[in-house]
Amino acid sequence: RYYERYGKVSLMSGVANGSLYIGSAAATYLLAAVADRYGWDLNIWIWALISLACVLLCLTAQRSWKAFTDCGSGVESKS
Repeated sequence: RYYERYGKVSLMSGVANGSLYIGSAAATYLLAAVADRYGWDLNIWIWALISLACVLLCLTAQRSWKAFTDCGSGVESKS
């Protein structure tokens, strides 16, 4: 809905899906290697740190996202 006015819905969907597939494929092998070498405790810490990084990223991007989704942004609709 937010990217529709720019005609970029498919692009954003593709970027999100591609990123998730690459991350899932990499995590399968990397986290398995970490678990084999260092044990599951380190894996759990890695998951916690990744989650914390994602929360911080979302909090950092919150103001920019609010400005982007604001209806009064002055961006004309393509329709």
